[in-house]
Amino acid sequence: MTSILEQAPRLVIDMAADFRLADEESYRRHYGAHPNFALAPRFVYGLSEARRDAVARAECVANPGCMATSAALALWPLAKEGLLPDDAAVFAVTGSSGAGGEPKPTTHHPFRASNLFVYKPLAHQHEAEIARVLSEDAGRDLHPRLIAHSGPFVRGIHAAAHLRSEEFKDRDVRALYADAYAREPFVTLRDEPPAVADAQGTNHAHLFVKQQGREVLVLCVIDNLGKGAAGQAVQNMNIALGLPETDGLGAPGFFPY
Repeated sequence: MTSILEQAPRLVIDMAADFRLADEESYRRHYGAHPNFALAPRFVYGLSEARRDAVARAECVANPGCMATSAALALWPLAKEGLLPDDAAVFAVTGSSGAGGEPKPTTHHPFRASNLFVYKPLAHQHEAEIARVLSEDAGRDLHPRLIAHSGPFVRGIHAAAHLRSEEFKDRDVRALYADAYAREPFVTLRDEPPAVADAQGTNHAHLFVKQQGREVLVLCVIDNLGKGAAGQAVQNMNIALGLPETDGLGAPGFFPY
């Protein structure tokens, strides 16, 4: 990896998890030993909407995980305003493509068809990168939970955060989200709850926010292969190279969808 970076052109975007975390102990806990963690400070965490300025100056970008992208987008406006509760939890369901290309018993069609199941309960590796980006912007340590499920579809993530806080009672939380994402080309705040199909084959994140006093529901729907992976990588590339941010991301994807 060292030689690759030393000989690299203008920009490196890493799609793996190798450089998403700033703390080596956290990395070791979730992924095992790192072959060269000394390179980690060279990488900017590439959640485009939250780290646009840093990505624009970066030569090395760590592209976020798909579940982390959906959960962080759902919680980030609250974190940066200092309003995210310490017990925040996100219930998320991903499609079969989120399991990668290596066959496993749980990716076999007879197991997945007409089925829904939790995986890595209270131990999902993306929790660490969600906590990283939210804690940095909140100015305090946050430990949000990600309750990950796998569903009987191919592409997409449907994430739901149910939150309670006395601080919500005097705030218009939906307006806070509208302001946070007002100028974002790939984030849409919806008036009705979005469906997985709304995001499939695209780089768009569809959010929905509903508030009842101290209680808030936030939904975020993305394509795990688009905004959760390759689409966000192209978005980060455009930002880093000074290109129009939407270049190459306007056309819908094709099968699987």
